[in-house]
This record gives sequence, C-alpha cells and structure tokens, in this order.
Amino acid sequence: MQSTRWLAGLALVALTPLAAQATTATFDFYGNGPLLEQASTLPVFTNGALSLEVGAKAKGTSAQVVLSNTGLGVEGGAFANSIESNTGDALTLTFNQTVNLSAIQLSYWDKDGWLTTGDRATLSWGGNTLTLGTGSLQGTSGWESTSFSLSGVVGKTFTLTATGTGTQFRLAGLSATPAVPEPGTWATMGLGLLGVAALAQRRRRSAD
Repeated sequence: MQSTRWLAGLALVALTPLAAQATTATFDFYGNGPLLEQASTLPVFTNGALSLEVGAKAKGTSAQVVLSNTGLGVEGGAFANSIESNTGDALTLTFNQTVNLSAIQLSYWDKDGWLTTGDRATLSWGGNTLTLGTGSLQGTSGWESTSFSLSGVVGKTFTLTATGTGTQFRLAGLSATPAVPEPGTWATMGLGLLGVAALAQRRRRSAD
C-alpha cells in the first residue's frame, strides 16, 4: 500500500508541471518592433517557455523577415514589405514545442466589401490548410489589426501564405498554448502508474 501511495504521489508531481505549462502565450509584433524596418534571417521570439522562430519565402525561395512597428513581413513585398500574394510570399512559424494556436492577428488586412474582394491567406500545418478571409474567418476588423479566432489548430510548424489578387498584409501577432495531455489522458497515466505499483507490491509479497 505504501508503494502504491508513493507512486500515486509521484504521478501527481510529474503531471503538475504539465498543468502549469497550459498558459496562453501572446506574441505581439504590432507596436513592438523597430520604427525603421529591419531585415533578419530566422529571428527568434520568446515568451515564457515558448520560443518562436520565423522564416520567410518570396517566390518560393528563402528570403529575409522584415521587422517593423506594424508587424512582420517578407523582404521584397510590394507594399512596405508586406506578405503579398503575387510574389508567393509566406512566413513559416516554428515553435520549440507542439502548441495549440488559438488566434492570429494580421495588420493591413482588408475584409470583403461592397463589390470588392478582401485579402486572402492560408494557414497550413501538418497536412491541414485553413483559409483566412472567407466565411466566419474574415476576421474582426480593428483600427490596428484584424484578429482571427482559431480552433483545433495544433502543431509545431505553421505556414502563413498570401493568396488571392492584390492581397497584402503583415503578421501583427498570435496566441498559442503549449499542448498538454487532456484530462482523460492524465487519468489513464495515473491508472497505469497505480497498476505498476500494484504489480510491484504483489511481486514483493511473493518474494517474501
């Protein structure tokens, strides 16, 4: 019984850090960058336990990331180094661990209007693709940036690509939470440890 209690306590100690990590980290690029544009290769941003490496592509080839006070873009973009569709611009977002991406903010983003088509982009990860700019994912317009609420977007590497005619924007920010086991998984892990404890106790009694 003592062994069982000891392993149960060990399970709680092991799972506590996982619960503590489930805190949403916000990376805010709008208003926090340099006033004069700076080009950088694979810049890294850190928030708590999460770090984010950003890469860029223009016309399908590697490019530099442009950092500014209005967000992140791709070097060579036509409009203030934005991510722009007709050059095949894209940003690759790579986290140091698997995350649940819950929101993304884009500056210079135009929604659909009367007789006009707004900006379009795709967010790709792990074989999945989500289109931004249509239906419920047109975004919530704001003076500074447009925000998109996401659900079920879980992975380590994400690619944000401009699509559509005349699309141009910048990455203004994003929110991500480290992916941790669901409560059901925690329970299964705990039961497994208890099973190991019970087996060890039976073996010890048999040996006695």
